[in-house]
Amino acid sequence: MKRYYNHFNGSTYYSLYDNRGTWQGYINSGGMKMADNAAGSAQSYHKKIKFTQNFPLWQNFNWKKKSTVTDAMKQETYEARYVYRHFNGSNYLSIYDNKGIWQGYINESATRQVN
Repeated sequence: MKRYYNHFNGSTYYSLYDNRGTWQGYINSGGMKMADNAAGSAQSYHKKIKFTQNFPLWQNFNWKKKSTVTDAMKQETYEARYVYRHFNGSNYLSIYDNKGIWQGYINESATRQVN
């Protein structure tokens, strides 16, 4: 958001831009929630996934690496409890193992859904 407008009807409208700086339009401030950071807000996801690539697992969205997916981890099924739709255009999943232990955030492109 670069600008906002106070409308005569009492509403505030934000002028929205994407991560490339291209203007997207206006949104009524009452119809959205401002995120604290570029990762956005956690959205409920709760899907079973498997890793498909040896991507990093992130500890946070300051890109501190927690670990890297190993070939052994690709054999296991995990639960992606939340998705973050990052301002950079990627979706990041918050991953938990079958014991409920948080593993980290991973780019959704390194996973596939399973039943």
